[in-house]
Amino acid sequence: MARRKPEQDAGRRATELWGEELRTWRRAAGLTQAQLAAAIHCDQSWISDLERGTKAAGPQVAVQLDEVLHTGGVLLRTLEYQRREVTDYHPDWFRFYRGMEAKALRMCEWTPYMLSGMLQTEAVMRDQFEQWGHSPSRVSELTEARLERQERLFGADPLQLLVIMDESVLRRIVSNPLLGPGQLAHLLQLSQRRNVAIQVFPFGRAHPAATSSLMAFLELPRGARWFYSEALDRGYCTDERDEVRKHSGRYDRMRFLSLSVTESRTLFRRTLGEMVNMSKPEPVGHYADMSPLKSIAYADLKVFKSSHSTDGNGGCVGASRTHLGSGLVPVVDTTLGASTPILPFTTAAFASFVDAIKSHDPAFAFGEQYVTLC
Repeated sequence: MARRKPEQDAGRRATELWGEELRTWRRAAGLTQAQLAAAIHCDQSWISDLERGTKAAGPQVAVQLDEVLHTGGVLLRTLEYQRREVTDYHPDWFRFYRGMEAKALRMCEWTPYMLSGMLQTEAVMRDQFEQWGHSPSRVSELTEARLERQERLFGADPLQLLVIMDESVLRRIVSNPLLGPGQLAHLLQLSQRRNVAIQVFPFGRAHPAATSSLMAFLELPRGARWFYSEALDRGYCTDERDEVRKHSGRYDRMRFLSLSVTESRTLFRRTLGEMVNMSKPEPVGHYADMSPLKSIAYADLKVFKSSHSTDGNGGCVGASRTHLGSGLVPVVDTTLGASTPILPFTTAAFASFVDAIKSHDPAFAFGEQYVTLC
């Protein structure tokens, strides 16, 4: 079967409807296509393409057409509905994919630059859509739609999901200290499900089969298999056997070279542990002056020993209130005595650390073996 290119139909329904609206107003004004083209200084063929829905107008053209045809702004207003249909939620090519996804028994994804929507927390979804410049109402609509897709992962007959994510995706998660811990904890929870497998393709490992484009494979009832790939503003699906086999082989090689599910889960835990003190980051541009600690001696710190340290007797971990006035909390290993390294935390970072412990931050469910003070 020949490749299907839903992007060739992307927005066709919306642009055809808009074209019919344009044709209606042009005829009501008693103008031919050539006359309308001359009025807005374009070719007659362009007007023809607009009316047939094979081309889409931009806002400036819509404003010109409204002025010439005296529509009261109808064409510009309806163009916004067309734009939403084509580029936002959801374009026809993605709607086609969603229809296939809803029927799928198993889905495999390769995500080279962004965390799969099937794995995102609601907070990460909203942040992503806000960063893309959507209005609050559109952010809510898009988030609701993505959460609806995720429902396939649960229930009596859940979708089998396998995701290979590039390690750069993981680092992008970490780069947002307000959302990173929650997203990493979510990945760990999902990875415990029998129907979800997440593998990381690590840095430093050659991957000649890798591609910079998102790829997905859908396995449907009766043995049907579809391949899907996506660029910035378009995508395509195909069930052409040779092409599905070719890309599937590439995916399998990448999976073989990736960390195992267990190794990837360990990486998530270690990364989560490293983010313990990031839930309340310092204000941008603020750095505490560490110079008071350069000449301080351990004996002068007046260390307060933690009652929650590993030996149960207040040993090992200690902190000092000596330099609170400088905005610093020195942390030491009391078992090492005078030879201990002195680690300076800012007061804000240390407060964040304490708050995380008191609130049972999910990082502490996994991170003790990864978070150290030396």
